Amino acid sequence: TLGWLAQAGFEPAAALLSPAGEEAPQKPSAMEQLSEMRSGSAKGLVGSLPAGTTHDLHDGYVEVCVPPTKSKARDEGARVPISSLPQFAQLAFGGVQSLNQLQSAVVETALHSNENMLVCAPTGAGK
Repeated sequence: TLGWLAQAGFEPAAALLSPAGEEAPQKPSAMEQLSEMRSGSAKGLVGSLPAGTTHDLHDGYVEVCVPPTKSKARDEGARVPISSLPQFAQLAFGGVQSLNQLQSAVVETALHSNENMLVCAPTGAGK
């Protein structure tokens, strides 16, 4: 009855909480899990890949082709004009009229706070 607890990686807790005489199910070994993944029957893997994904078995490897996702319409937020930035910050944006979407989204935190930031965006996004 507590198999779900053992499957989640809490085998010791499942063993302690199981009624006497009922053994908690054992988690598959790393080799069993690897073998299952190589066979292509890994639970959840197929369901997590988008439609149109193909698998080709080759000698020593599996080629998985994932189709590109369709672009979604972007919600153009208000862009911050360069003229509204402090003078020292304007120097970095010579010839540019306004910040891009990413820059506009983080400008308050970047310039007017002592908060730590982690900005993740594709190359060329204007980080």
